[in-house]
Amino acid sequence: MEQFLWKTLLLPSREHTVCYTYAMRNLIIINGVPGVGKTTVGKELSKTLSKNIFLDGDWLFWSNNPFNYSPTFMDITYQNTISILKSFLSCGEFDNVILCRSLHSKSGMQRIASALSQKDVKTHKFTLLCDKEVWKKRFFGVSENKRDEKLLKEFESDYYHMYNDMDTQKVDTTNLTVEQVAELLKKSL
Repeated sequence: MEQFLWKTLLLPSREHTVCYTYAMRNLIIINGVPGVGKTTVGKELSKTLSKNIFLDGDWLFWSNNPFNYSPTFMDITYQNTISILKSFLSCGEFDNVILCRSLHSKSGMQRIASALSQKDVKTHKFTLLCDKEVWKKRFFGVSENKRDEKLLKEFESDYYHMYNDMDTQKVDTTNLTVEQVAELLKKSL
């Protein structure tokens, strides 16, 4: 059963006090090393939450050709991510905004979370983790991707360990089904 937090504003007018009630919205950030299952879990979670929008950060990151992740490109992806999230969070149509995105550093997570800090938005930050051998198998499991051995080795040596240090709720997905992981995230909201 979904839980909603409600806020009430009492605004005095000339003749009487007007009461506005609105739902607290959830910003759900699903983070993790590329290939861990963020998109798959995010889509499953989206099926179980009412009034939600699912945003896959992969289309911002992996869709450039030739593939690169220069500092300039990364800055643009952060700006675009924040802009899109702000639009969906402010429109009032959605109670839950789900973002799946690999954020390799605490500063990247903080950049997004702080830019979206609003009184009526509760931010839930999750990092999906799994055994390194399971991750390697998942890494290549995405069809039509730009992932290769060189990229795997780079992520493994430079980024894989960083996800354990994130200021997020960690979820070990090694021995769980997609449905089980989505249910764990939903219960944490």
